[in-house]
Amino acid sequence: MAFTAAEEALVRLLLAQQAEILSLAGNEATIISKLGATKKTLSDLNPASAVNDTDLLFVRQGISDKTVTPLLLRTNFLNGMATQKGVQAGDYNTAHGGGTADAITGDYTPNITALEDGLILFVRAASANTTTTPTFSPDGLTAKTIVKGANKPLVPGDIDGAGNWLEFQYDLTLDKWVLLNPATGANLTPVFGSLIAANGYQKFPSGLIIQWGITGDIPVDSNLTVTLPIAFPNGILAASCNPSNWPTAANTTTGSWSVFILSASQISVNNRTDINSGVFHWIVIGY
Repeated sequence: MAFTAAEEALVRLLLAQQAEILSLAGNEATIISKLGATKKTLSDLNPASAVNDTDLLFVRQGISDKTVTPLLLRTNFLNGMATQKGVQAGDYNTAHGGGTADAITGDYTPNITALEDGLILFVRAASANTTTTPTFSPDGLTAKTIVKGANKPLVPGDIDGAGNWLEFQYDLTLDKWVLLNPATGANLTPVFGSLIAANGYQKFPSGLIIQWGITGDIPVDSNLTVTLPIAFPNGILAASCNPSNWPTAANTTTGSWSVFILSASQISVNNRTDINSGVFHWIVIGY
């Protein structure tokens, strides 16, 4: 392939410059004089024991006035960067919870400065939640409500007490923290629960609830309104009562007793016996 006149002239110029440079090889002083008196050799540079951001910029531009070793650069570049060991140990997204049971905080290193969609953080709880709307705030950021599953509210005890490791993921659309490992399950709102006492209740997974108790003293031919330990969400299916002091050898009776449903949270126990007064045991079934 033949060169054009312009291309041939350029090639000849490059060859001439190359020959001149080769003639100076090994003569650093001559090269320095050609480059200018302001240039320095490596021996003129100050050895660096540390580098800052400005130094790194100069190194990148090739105009550093310091001797910077590869080891020093490597150490500086790794500073502030995650290590394999740190990632494996969870050093950057794990904290022991502070604050209160229902307003949890966490202190992370390095600090969490903004909430990104999908951000996952781990916290070791200090106590169980007692409300359905606990919050979480890492490194002083605005506290956000904690939910579970598909934006379902927590139930008391979803954070299962001191030492429970919590896995939170921030959902930008909800602007909430999603608890990925609630004690009762991500998509379940438990219907279990009980109060084992003189006046108590038992909830079942089907939604059925049994409540029981004992009234105060009810004079003969009188009634007493009883407020149930909890209100039935839907209503009462059946109710019954019995006097606690009948029958006995000294107290055989005629007459009757009954219970009336007043509402989802109250019943009325009626004493129609010939007992002067007494207390009654009652039981109510609902859902």
